Amino acid sequence: CVISLAAASMLMEAVEGKSLEEIKGMTRQDMLDLLGIRLTTMRVKCAMLPLRTLEKAIHLYEVQSSV
Repeated sequence: CVISLAAASMLMEAVEGKSLEEIKGMTRQDMLDLLGIRLTTMRVKCAMLPLRTLEKAIHLYEVQSSV
């Protein structure tokens, strides 16, 4: 999906140099603001996929780091 690819690219640029805490604080609205376009309900799901994936990756990193 083009929206997911664009959102992932924009998200990676936006989080570069930020702390994990700053990244974990990102919201749905932050992601929509990054895209800067109106999306239908189905496309919002596409746009959120990169953020949800990053959140899951951070969670797994934190779990594995605490072992």
